[in-house]
Amino acid sequence: ANGSLSLDLTGQRIDGAQGTFSAKLERASSNALIAADIEIAEAADGILVGLIGRPSGPAYRLAAKAMPDGDALRGSVTLASERSTQFNGRFALAPDNGSKRLQIIASGDVSELVPPEYAQRLAGSIDIGLDADWQAIDGSMIPEIAIRQARLNTETINASASGTLSRQVADLSLEVNVADPAGDTIALPMLPEPSELRRVSLRGTVAPSNGVVRADLVGNVAGLQLAGVSVPATGLSLAIETVSGGTPFSGKLPFAARLEADAVRTASGELVATGEQPLLVTANGTIDTETFTAEADIDVQAGGGQVEFKGTLSPNVVNGSAK
Repeated sequence: ANGSLSLDLTGQRIDGAQGTFSAKLERASSNALIAADIEIAEAADGILVGLIGRPSGPAYRLAAKAMPDGDALRGSVTLASERSTQFNGRFALAPDNGSKRLQIIASGDVSELVPPEYAQRLAGSIDIGLDADWQAIDGSMIPEIAIRQARLNTETINASASGTLSRQVADLSLEVNVADPAGDTIALPMLPEPSELRRVSLRGTVAPSNGVVRADLVGNVAGLQLAGVSVPATGLSLAIETVSGGTPFSGKLPFAARLEADAVRTASGELVATGEQPLLVTANGTIDTETFTAEADIDVQAGGGQVEFKGTLSPNVVNGSAK
């Protein structure tokens, strides 16, 4: 009657293969947090291995626990196999002066128990760390956030972020670098083969600028191959502005974007950029965060020619004119 919960489930495979499942869930009342203790174990070539698209895989044990601690919820996750997989993580979710604070620390090796298309990016040791607050803002899809630290490090990915984005403060930074340590190409998941790249480097900031708050993203991509088109090197930039002191990045926001390549190669030939004939796409306009539409002027230059587009773009419809 008071919303309490007590659930104890167990199961096992009945097809002759070894596999067990157990889950215990407890809640004292409808307003209380749920305590959970879940464990899954399978022999080699189990159901999980098939679900992630691998033809074979090791025996493993996955355990996850969550326990209320006053107003906070604390827990752990452990994944271990009979071979090289060993991953351990801890988390805590708690209220913090009107916000919610999430802390995560995790590390280990999971490469043999991830989908094959992600194995290269998640090979070897993984290190994950997060300590951040967030608070929802009425009328905005973007919450106020304060990131003390955020990191993801693997053999091929190094990403980090820190800073604050709120009505009062705009000071946020982001860095992402993706490259295979052996210099090999990196396959792009969920795209037709061959879809790959050799290196990505991105830098992002959010900071005050001339009376507005400005978000900037700059970077480059090397060795991109997609849909039979190869681009050896590409530089990109994106800038979005929002009014300082208002709800951050909400409403109609002015933007400017630039994408420039050194060459484009296809089966039928090659276009090489020069000072007089660049391979360049620029776009300027506004983005409406409420309707997910953009009003843009787009200019494309390639091979000495030029196409200009002016119109409205949305996820389902493109309206405008080109010349």
